[in-house]
Amino acid sequence: MKIKIQSYHTSDFPSELTTENYSVILWKGSGVFSVDDINYSYRGYNILFLSPYQKIKLASESDETIHVLFFHGDYYCIEYHKEEIACNGLLFNNIYLNPGVELSEENYNYILELFHHIKKEESEKHPFSESIIKTYIQLILAIGSKQKSSFENSVIAREKIPNKKAFEFQKLLESHFKNEKELSFYSSKLNITNNTLGKTVK
Repeated sequence: MKIKIQSYHTSDFPSELTTENYSVILWKGSGVFSVDDINYSYRGYNILFLSPYQKIKLASESDETIHVLFFHGDYYCIEYHKEEIACNGLLFNNIYLNPGVELSEENYNYILELFHHIKKEESEKHPFSESIIKTYIQLILAIGSKQKSSFENSVIAREKIPNKKAFEFQKLLESHFKNEKELSFYSSKLNITNNTLGKTVK
């Protein structure tokens, strides 16, 4: 199989899905999914990117339709297209990141429309259909990469503030620990409250 789109109701979704293909799973609702036995909760509009032979299980709180795009690595090579979409290591093949991405309603509907276009092109078997389908796949992956990288960057930005303060606190402590024992001295130097400093250095 080069490429295929399949739809399921969450109640009919296989208890454990694994395939030799890359998979892009699009759905909405709330519940829990697991990839390779690691659980993630989800809510709203979601897209999930799986590498070949990864296992997914889904426990949904509502009966929604799940749309799955399968494509073989020889049909669309994510490594070959890494310059355009930068998805390898972001969407696929990263054991440290949640493989799912929460989408805006607008992006969800747009990607769902692209799924329908892929299905239509696949059924038409026109000489140009393969090129068009690959362009649609690239667009789906680019939207996923954009949304996920924006989310990851915002998490990093939020984490930088306490880490920076912790580093500054450590430097102050090394310089003043013999003479200054009060937390208020350090918090005033860092322009934060005692409570914030306490949380920062936990």
